[in-house]
Amino acid sequence: MKKITVLFAGLLGIASLASAAIVNCSTITNLSQLTVDNAGVGNGCVDQDKEYTNFVYNPTGGVDPSAVAVGISFGTVGTEELHVIALQAGAVGWTSQFVLSYTLEVNDPMRFINGIELDATFLGAGLGNVSQSNSPAGAVDPIVAVLATSGETTHSTSLLNVVVTGSPGAGSSIQQFATTYTQGLVIPEPATYALFGAGLLGMAFFRRRPS
Repeated sequence: MKKITVLFAGLLGIASLASAAIVNCSTITNLSQLTVDNAGVGNGCVDQDKEYTNFVYNPTGGVDPSAVAVGISFGTVGTEELHVIALQAGAVGWTSQFVLSYTLEVNDPMRFINGIELDATFLGAGLGNVSQSNSPAGAVDPIVAVLATSGETTHSTSLLNVVVTGSPGAGSSIQQFATTYTQGLVIPEPATYALFGAGLLGMAFFRRRPS
């Protein structure tokens, strides 16, 4: 009876681990995979050294998460790395307000987020507004009533709690939006180089010292 109990508890443990997985972002195609199928604290996806977790989506009578296409990609421009999370709401778009929140974390201690740009596309005469706020790093300028324009702000952080709010105007829709995170490299202070050099000299000393 004890063996059965232990086995059952072990299976429960495996099931709980499976339900709290961080998957590769390349496997994500729609928002329901992050907010429903993979819902819960600590769940999400990883792209290079970025983890996107804790997704919450609240459409106000709007587009179902399964109809929201998601693309998370990585690229480089010159010496900068760019990470992009883009969402598109089917053929019709968002015709009512929505709020999307998630957490973004950089897992490489030598890198940090040093720039954020939000772009959005509207359809219709009323246009609308898409804005993004980030905690603890401040806010991205909102995009108001202009087709495919962007707002940008500069940050220096490795962890962001992100909230994106979309409010289409009367008779208009928000077709898509994308946030681009620019990633920089931490440059060690001169003292760090000195310590590193001292460490190398110490290693050389211990290697040469006779036993």
